[in-house]
Amino acid sequence: MKTFRLLATLLLIAVCAGFSSCGDDELDTKPLEPVIDEITINNASFDFEANGGEETLSFSTNRDWTVSLANIANGEKWCTVTPLKGKAGDNNIQIRVVANKGYDDRNVSLTIAAGGTSRTVIINQKQQDALTLTANKFEVGKNGGKINVEVKANIQYEVIISETSKSWISQSAKTRGLTSNNLSFDIAPSEEYDKRTGEIIIQSGELSETVHVYQSGEGVLLLTKSEYSVSDKGETIAVDLKSNFEFDVKMPDVDWVQSAAKTRGMSSHTLYYTIAPNETYDSREAEIIFYDKNSNIKDTLKIMQAQKDAIIIGKKEYKISANEETVELKLSSNIIYDISLPTDCSWIKMIDKPITKGLEQHIVYLKIDKNDTPNQRNCEIIISNKASNISETIKVIQESGGYVHIHNKLYEIVGETTFVHIDIDANVYYTPIVPTEYYWIKYARSNGNRLYFDIEENHSNETRKGYIIIDSPAILKQDTIHIIQTPKSNWIKKTIHLDVAGTLENLINSELLFQINELTLTGSLNDDDFIVLNDMTSKRGNLSYLNLADTDVKSLMNKAFSWTLSESSLSDFDSKLISIILPHNCKEIGWEAFYECTRLQIVSLPSTLEKIGMFAFAQTAIKSINIPDKVTRIEEATFLMCQNLSSITMKNVTFIGNNAFTQCTNLSQIDFPKSLVTIEHNAFSDTGIQQVELPNGFTELSDNLFMGCTKLEKVILPASLKFMNDGCFSGCEQLKDIYIYAQTPPSYRDIYDDAFRDVLLDNCVLHISKGSYAAYRHADGWNKFTNIVVEE
Repeated sequence: MKTFRLLATLLLIAVCAGFSSCGDDELDTKPLEPVIDEITINNASFDFEANGGEETLSFSTNRDWTVSLANIANGEKWCTVTPLKGKAGDNNIQIRVVANKGYDDRNVSLTIAAGGTSRTVIINQKQQDALTLTANKFEVGKNGGKINVEVKANIQYEVIISETSKSWISQSAKTRGLTSNNLSFDIAPSEEYDKRTGEIIIQSGELSETVHVYQSGEGVLLLTKSEYSVSDKGETIAVDLKSNFEFDVKMPDVDWVQSAAKTRGMSSHTLYYTIAPNETYDSREAEIIFYDKNSNIKDTLKIMQAQKDAIIIGKKEYKISANEETVELKLSSNIIYDISLPTDCSWIKMIDKPITKGLEQHIVYLKIDKNDTPNQRNCEIIISNKASNISETIKVIQESGGYVHIHNKLYEIVGETTFVHIDIDANVYYTPIVPTEYYWIKYARSNGNRLYFDIEENHSNETRKGYIIIDSPAILKQDTIHIIQTPKSNWIKKTIHLDVAGTLENLINSELLFQINELTLTGSLNDDDFIVLNDMTSKRGNLSYLNLADTDVKSLMNKAFSWTLSESSLSDFDSKLISIILPHNCKEIGWEAFYECTRLQIVSLPSTLEKIGMFAFAQTAIKSINIPDKVTRIEEATFLMCQNLSSITMKNVTFIGNNAFTQCTNLSQIDFPKSLVTIEHNAFSDTGIQQVELPNGFTELSDNLFMGCTKLEKVILPASLKFMNDGCFSGCEQLKDIYIYAQTPPSYRDIYDDAFRDVLLDNCVLHISKGSYAAYRHADGWNKFTNIVVEE
């Protein structure tokens, strides 16, 4: 039994020990609570006045802490804090701000960091108040006007006009400003004799600026009415006169005008004068002069008294312009009167016809028509009373109109007509202008009102049209006269085959040789045949259209169709050639082949052509040209002075000689081929070209290359360009943009060269590649540009 109790007791102790062991394990595995970093601040921002100050920032934290300020613009240290670090707990930081001398608000952020957290406080400081004027003194003439005052301020302000100035200075528009403002003030005309001074005060609190206005004065002496018409019965007239000084009066040396009361100048006057009755039958006049004895200021009163029983006219002569007008007639009468307009004055119409009874003033309105004639015109209007045989005459004089009248604006003429005369009536200068493309119309001379124009016979096979402009700058007017000319009635067309070269003259009847207008040749030709053809196109011939397509000519001789072949003068030769089709197998055109064939408009070049000689088409009338693919060179002066040339195509050209296109004034655009390597001097001078883009591989701009191209606006230069020479863009006054892709600025061959002489570089923009700005900014010639744009 004892043994059993002992075992039970031991078992109970073991069980209790087990429970105790389990309890300890559970306490050891429970996680600990984390500590959170905290910063507590009462104020999130501080605001300081412009004069600075000091504030205390209080905060608490459960960690050690540091404080820092953000970077301040310009590095200015206008805000400081102390201390910069501390321990956990309740803390204070002193914030000190110096005075703000600037005109803008400023702020900085202050950051407190503790453990893993931070807080930011914004510190703000107000601007310094500013109020300034760009000008504080204004001089104004006696007639007054407007002044503009520029105010610069960052505060609100008010405008105060001094009490003594309010009567003549007023603000045009009420404005209040925080930045820069323009205040406008109206200055009234001065009626004072002496100079006057005014003040305008711009004020904000203790800040203020004063604008001083000085206005000049002048003596004023003004009659409100300078002429008085008095009836024959006489009367006392009241004369109103304004003056700002004491004036003197000079009376006329007559006994019928007397002063009714003596008056000397105050500021405004009414003076009375007694006019005695006029017992005569003649009108009479007198003058009273009011004047300043200290200056040359004066005014004159004119008194006109009618004879007894008169019609009184305020003004007897009216001079008016050529434009349509309404004229106002003022008249008085003590009798009944009629107004009579002559029948030849239909250009004047009376709007209202008055009926008069007793002595009354009336206004009559006359409508004057516009004068489109070249002559001045006059009209006398009679105002009369038949019973008493009294009348007055008013004369109206109207200026002649600006006038250009063309009797006939269309002339339809036959091909044989050699001149026309045009009758023009005008009273202003005018100029006849014939556009260059109508070469067959030439102004010859004038004789009085008649203009003479030479008309060339129409050797073409088509009706042609042209016109003449009559320009009248004085009246801003242009008129056009149209000329339509049919072909010559006896048009002769021939086709001839040459089996043997040199026989052309033998194959044509001598009577027809110089009558043929259109000729087609086939077979073999030599130089002797071209001499004949040259003669047939000359002044004594009529050959205008020539087709050589099916001839065996491979080389067109030098001077073939030029007056220089026959060694005659240009005026004696006068080529009639208008159109030519060259041989299909032709490889070369000789030099001066068509030189000064001034009527030549159409040229068909074969695809076999390889060479064009210099001056070949100089001074012709060709309008467009297609350079065959085998031609690689355009020689010197090839198209010199082709003023109608507007289009040219060239695909494989590598060389363009000097003066090749000089004075081709109608050539506005040209596409340069990629094959182009060289262009010699003056090649495109004085042309109408508007844009230039040179291909890559082009290395040098020659002397005077585009000189005098007054319509050139845009130039694109390649990266390969290395050199430029004197005057290459001289006189290109409309040049606005130059694009150049060369990293190294092209240089001059000679230190005295100037590529951009007489170019308005201030109006021109230089576009360059990225990375080349410094090089162009310092390179000779290029450093003259003030507007440089770097292209991406």
